[in-house]
This record gives sequence, structure tokens and C-alpha cells, in this order.
Amino acid sequence: MVGKGILQRSDIQIIDHHKHVMEPSYYEFAIEQSLKHMHVDFIDVHYIHNPEVSLIVLGEEAFDHKLQKLFAFYEQQVDRGLIRYYGLAVWAAFTESPETSGYISLEKVMNVAHSVAGQSHHFSFIQTPFNHLNQIAATDLNQQVNGKWRTLLQAAEELGLHVTTSAPLDCGRLTNHQHKNVDELMSFVLKTPGILSTMIGMRKVETVKKNLRTFNKVGS
Repeated sequence: MVGKGILQRSDIQIIDHHKHVMEPSYYEFAIEQSLKHMHVDFIDVHYIHNPEVSLIVLGEEAFDHKLQKLFAFYEQQVDRGLIRYYGLAVWAAFTESPETSGYISLEKVMNVAHSVAGQSHHFSFIQTPFNHLNQIAATDLNQQVNGKWRTLLQAAEELGLHVTTSAPLDCGRLTNHQHKNVDELMSFVLKTPGILSTMIGMRKVETVKKNLRTFNKVGS
């Protein structure tokens, strides 16, 4: 990216082996590449992954400024018909304590979206881990909306955000060490009120078919 002129080295935020950028030029390249590789004309949902890395490095004020510019870029991509919606995908940033470095307030992010595009913004999705062992998104009151503390799932609902989740099998640990049934683990996540969908590995065709059967069972 740096050698191709898409980014400058100063655009990259680094914590240990984690790297992140907030520059629209990178996301423009990423969207173009995704459209090309998937052979599609538009993307339904495009996520900004792990923005907490940039938040920790940049500090809240600089991060909010860059997030505002990035959201403005995404709204332009919607206008161009290249994406329909955008969102934030995190690991622990939505569910840890508000005093923790890297914590992200949904209400503040929504305020950024409103400052960019008003009520017609297209920031509509978030993603967070959720599984049988990690149910923090549904249990801990760590997100404040209109002065009241809510769980992440409650806050998302109040703010009009769709919640998708990651790590439904806890990166394989639930099946490898506890011998849990995959269908039961997936059903537990998908039947949790406030969760729209979950992300699971689909490298093999047979795995895709099996996952679709599970989704159909839950939905029936």
C-alpha cells in the first residue's frame, strides 16, 4: 500500500502486531478490490475492522476527526452505488469497560454519523464476538444511550443498529475442547434477541451447505 502511493507510513497505526488505518484512500482501494474479486456491482455491508487500534494510538479527538472523514467517504460510496451500508467490526471495543483504553461508545459513533449525513446516514451495522462463553454483549451494562446504561444489544436497538456477531464457536475452542454440538452453538447465538446474524467459517462448499441448514432450522 505504501509503495503504491495508497498510504503514507504515517497513516498506519500500530500496536504490537496489529495495524490499522483510517484513511479513505485505503478503503477506496479495498472496496474496488472486493468488487473485482467477488464479481459484483455493489457490496451490501462494508465494515471498518478493529478501529480501536487507531483509537488507542491517535487518542479520542484525532480518532473522531478521522472517523468523521471516513464516514463522509462511505456516504459518497453509497451515493455512487458501490455499497449500501457500512459499519464497525470490533473485538472487545463495544463490550469492555468505558474506562478501558480502546473502548468505543455506540452513541458517540452515531453522533459522528449524524454530523456527516443527518438522519439519512447509512451507518447501520456493528459486529462483536458473541458465543456460549462470551455473552457480554447481552449481559453487561456498559453502553450509555440518552443518559441510561444499556447492554450493547439494547443500545444498538435503541440507536437503530443491526448487530451481527463473530466467533460463534469461540474460534473453535467450544467444539475442540468442550465437544459441543455446532448446530446447538449456532442456534444459541442466532436465537439471542437482538442478534441479526453471525459470521462463521465457510471455506468448504460442504461447510456452507451445513451452515445454511443450521440457519434454516433456526429460522423455521
